Amino acid sequence: MKKKIIQLIDITPQQLREMMEGAAEKVFGRLQLNPQTEVELPIGADEACKVLGISKPTLYKYTSQNIIPFHKREQKLVFFQSEIIDWLKEGKQLTVDEIKND
Repeated sequence: MKKKIIQLIDITPQQLREMMEGAAEKVFGRLQLNPQTEVELPIGADEACKVLGISKPTLYKYTSQNIIPFHKREQKLVFFQSEIIDWLKEGKQLTVDEIKND
């Protein structure tokens, strides 16, 4: 069996997806991928600081004290915006009306 060598330097995301779907179909049979499914990409420290409105030293302090959700891979910190937003929502203070209604 002769192997085909493909260089991925000038390939578009759509071409890569088609190649991967073709390979998956060969291995797993007919495969249906939902194009509506989105994968959340991680964000770096700079973008996390913008989302939170804090400085980088404060962000690093929060991560070193395990205050904020983060992930670490190969000595690099990454964050997911949805996790940061969920973390922010956990700290919600009740309004006067909410306290009265409880």
